[in-house]
Amino acid sequence: NIGTYAGYNVTDGNYNTFIGKETASDLVSGDYNIAIGWQALHHTETGYYNICIGSHSCSIGTINSNVTAIGYNAGYFNNTDGGLYIGANAGYSNQTGQNIICIGNNSGYNNTNNDNTFIGYNSGYGYSTSTGQYNIGIGSNTLCNLYTGINNVAIGNNSLTSNQTGSNNIALGISVLNNSNQANQKYNIGIGKNALNNGQKSYNIAIGGNFDDTTSIFSTNNTIAIGPNTYLNTSNSGIIKFTENANTQYPPSNTFWFGDPDNGWINLN
Repeated sequence: NIGTYAGYNVTDGNYNTFIGKETASDLVSGDYNIAIGWQALHHTETGYYNICIGSHSCSIGTINSNVTAIGYNAGYFNNTDGGLYIGANAGYSNQTGQNIICIGNNSGYNNTNNDNTFIGYNSGYGYSTSTGQYNIGIGSNTLCNLYTGINNVAIGNNSLTSNQTGSNNIALGISVLNNSNQANQKYNIGIGKNALNNGQKSYNIAIGGNFDDTTSIFSTNNTIAIGPNTYLNTSNSGIIKFTENANTQYPPSNTFWFGDPDNGWINLN
């Protein structure tokens, strides 16, 4: 051990490495731990197979095992078994959530529940104390306002950024579903840049998006929009469109259109 009070209270421990002032200073019992940095693994009293590198990594929790925390304040409050935190403040607030992966600065900052994966700067940062579960966010700011939503998948920078309580949504692409936040927003699928980026309802599918264009559903339910710059404004309707030109006409309820605004539409009903 190297550093003032490093491993100071260990009475039952083997194969530990502590480097830095007050690293694992409260540890009493534990094996195969590595703590490097000021107050890394500081208050852990019982812990096994931990790797904590960075000042204050896994600093507050009293029980830690099988945790990897790399970065300043990574896993700061962690007080449970398991967890992978890489990046400054990654998984900062988690105390009891298990099976957590946070990679990227501030990723999963306010997460407190189980089985979430956040990869990217601010991914899964969370609103207040986030209790959302079974979520996957990959990309900067994905699910960064998550609160209680469950079973969401967001892949692509800024996708599902505003979602707090909506569940069972899939967003693939940049800025997909990024302005959506309603408790009943669920079971939406958006694929392509800006797809469904103003969607506020449920059971919608939007596939398309091109450059700065938008494939969007305007506060509707049960719709399908396929093609770049495809817009719908009525629930229970759909369009498959082939050109980039935006449509200015919309199918009525219980109607599905096929074609484009230049050459007309075929009603598939």
